[in-house]
Amino acid sequence: MNQMNWFLAPAAAIALAICVYALIRFRKACVSHRQQNDTETTPPVAK
Repeated sequence: MNQMNWFLAPAAAIALAICVYALIRFRKACVSHRQQNDTETTPPVAK
């Protein structure tokens, strides 16, 4: 059980960090994509 914890704790921390990093990247991509759409053409967007 103790060996499991030594493996699971870092793995969970790394997975959480990757999720947060991916979420931030995804949100930034969405924001920049919206800004590009606004400057080029402004179609009606359902929010």
